[in-house]
Amino acid sequence: MKCLIVCFTLLVGALAYSWEPHELKCIEELGTDKSIVEGFGDPLEKPTPIDNEAYNEFTECSWKKQGLVTDAGEVNWDAIDNVILEAVKEDAEKNKSDSEEQVAALLAGGLIKGLIDNCRNEHGNSNAQTFVKVQNCIGTQLRTLDSSEEKH
Repeated sequence: MKCLIVCFTLLVGALAYSWEPHELKCIEELGTDKSIVEGFGDPLEKPTPIDNEAYNEFTECSWKKQGLVTDAGEVNWDAIDNVILEAVKEDAEKNKSDSEEQVAALLAGGLIKGLIDNCRNEHGNSNAQTFVKVQNCIGTQLRTLDSSEEKH
């Protein structure tokens, strides 16, 4: 399940501050100081604040550029599911045989859907705040999953 955490890192985007091109575009378009985004740290380790307008706008911009937002401005749950599932499949292809790869992808697909489904009721005062709350929820779900695996 460590792969799921890596996959979520791809979803969140602004982790370890190896800036992706779409993130840099958002920083430029919004006029946001990089240190604001960097200052909140890794949402996999702890949730990011939901009340920082600059961070919320950055997250919204980043998610839009990644296709994680519908044309109506809502969370594109299928895209989130696909981003994570594709990363799991790529990891499985690199590290397992064909039959193990298929089993891992099938198991991960159901697991990912369950994790994401737990976050569908997150809503903020704006679309941007909703995206941050969903990001935090998915991070919390993955931290919970990771800590329960470590106990087994």
